[in-house]
Amino acid sequence: MYIADHHQNQINKKNTQHLELQPDLINSHSWVEINQDQVIQNIKKIKQIIGHTSLGVIVKGNAYGHGLTQIVKILQKASEVDWIIAFSLSEAILARKAGFDKKILVCGHVDGLLVDAIKHEIDLVLYDYVSLQSYRQIAQATGHPVLVHIKVDTGLSRLGFAPQEAIKLLLELQGAQDIVVRGLFTHFAESDAPDNWYAKEQLAIFDELLNQIGQLKMTVPVIHLANTVAIFRLPSTHKSLVRVGGGVYGLHKKMTQGVMPQVYAELLPVITWKSKIIQIREVVAGNFVSYGRTFQAITDMRLAVIPVGYADGYGRELSNNSVISVNGILAPVVGRVCMNLTIIDITQAANVAVGDEVVLLGDIDGVRITDLMQRLNTIACDVTTRINWTIPRVLV
Repeated sequence: MYIADHHQNQINKKNTQHLELQPDLINSHSWVEINQDQVIQNIKKIKQIIGHTSLGVIVKGNAYGHGLTQIVKILQKASEVDWIIAFSLSEAILARKAGFDKKILVCGHVDGLLVDAIKHEIDLVLYDYVSLQSYRQIAQATGHPVLVHIKVDTGLSRLGFAPQEAIKLLLELQGAQDIVVRGLFTHFAESDAPDNWYAKEQLAIFDELLNQIGQLKMTVPVIHLANTVAIFRLPSTHKSLVRVGGGVYGLHKKMTQGVMPQVYAELLPVITWKSKIIQIREVVAGNFVSYGRTFQAITDMRLAVIPVGYADGYGRELSNNSVISVNGILAPVVGRVCMNLTIIDITQAANVAVGDEVVLLGDIDGVRITDLMQRLNTIACDVTTRINWTIPRVLV
């Protein structure tokens, strides 16, 4: 037991210098670093595009895997940010408790107690008459109005009222004291296609709805539909508010070359996922590595074990199909990624020791988000939201 404890203490000591400002991370098996300056740079670039239009930042999915409470601390200080948009009420409340005192919209699911939305001054999505009924009940019970944004379905076929239903609802809520319509919005099904015809069709439907609302002498304070890609491709979608998700985090869509302006490419990823080596071992030619015997050493090899696996969000699809950066080299993943462990080949690496940091995801060729996107055959936000919520996020 003494030997094991002494060994762990040596690992902790080795990593203390890097983590001296984050003592709670010293014993963590992995951690995620968020570059605050690059978040702010991305926000400023987007603000230059939208001008006086209000900027809302989407923080759903644990801020796209970057850590909701950490990200909202940055957004609270950023003068360019006017709103955050959460998926659920529980996310919105967590943001309030983290110190975000600007406007918040729940755009997806109202979980938890409705009274908390009133208490924390949170706007709620209204997408059907069932939710309208529950909002009216809590408003009447508390004597406080519920602030809502009506969601319109213009072609995604998910949540929302059909355009003509939205007109009917707006007329019904004219002058209501219990329900106050603060906003009206829709959501693109697709804004990154080369010809973009479907997004333009959705925009036309939404614009016609706005035209009808105007003809009926009704007004809605906040109008929004633009996501990150639409901000750059369809300026007429800016309206009074834009909702930016991946752009703030530097997550890019797979776009046909030439479709997006250069400034889109200048949005920088802000995330680095790190761990540390917990064991180094030698294997001889002929040995199998990890579950299922999917890898067999053809020569004598030196392997390192990392305490991260598919339960942490490092996908099983990366088995024999990825690399991890350690001490300036890209070490191939060998064998199957386990639930909590991954094995890498460090045969060609010099001076690698137990306790050394490794980078699973970061701004290094081979382990960039775009690299993992290709290996996982997925999109950028799927890569980052896979990272387990329990893994510490730290602002750097």
